[in-house]
Amino acid sequence: MISLKVSKKINVPKIVPFEKFATAKIPYSEFEIEVASARLEKYEESSRNPSEVVISKIEMIY
Repeated sequence: MISLKVSKKINVPKIVPFEKFATAKIPYSEFEIEVASARLEKYEESSRNPSEVVISKIEMIY
C-alpha cells in the first residue's frame, strides 16, 4: 500500500485506511495527506456514496 510507504518516509507512525473507498489518510503534523487508488466508482442517483468501487491497477510502461 503506497500510503504506508509515504507515512514511513515522513515518519508518521499510523495511517487511517478507508478500505471501502480504497483510500487512506495520513495525519501529518503540518497538513493531512489523502491517498487514493485508481478506481472506477458507480453511484445511485439518490446517494453521494458509491454503490460499487472497482480498483484499477496502474502500471508504468517504459
